[in-house]
Amino acid sequence: MVAKTKDTKLLYAVLLGVVAVAGILILGLSKSTEINAAVTFDRELLEEPYPGCFDNDPQNYFDFKGFVKSKKYLYHDYCRDGKLFQVYCVTSKRVAMTRGYECPKGCEAGACLS
Repeated sequence: MVAKTKDTKLLYAVLLGVVAVAGILILGLSKSTEINAAVTFDRELLEEPYPGCFDNDPQNYFDFKGFVKSKKYLYHDYCRDGKLFQVYCVTSKRVAMTRGYECPKGCEAGACLS
């Protein structure tokens, strides 16, 4: 009976490890990048903090320059090297950014050219 208990604990430990690794991989392969100090983005300080998160372009249209209000910042969609980076609300308290979308006709002022 002692051997079965050790085997069961080992099985649970292995399963927990597999689930943890799978979770890390899923988070690492997501299509968004959490906004943090390592990511360059266009933002400005709000005069008054905004409680929650507001996205004026929740569908993330490529030809529309959107913005997000969250906490003490106003974040803007922006262009870099012909790619469009769009900000959006993940939750009422979290803002994220899409990976760069290659605009077919170029990108200017936070939107793809039509």
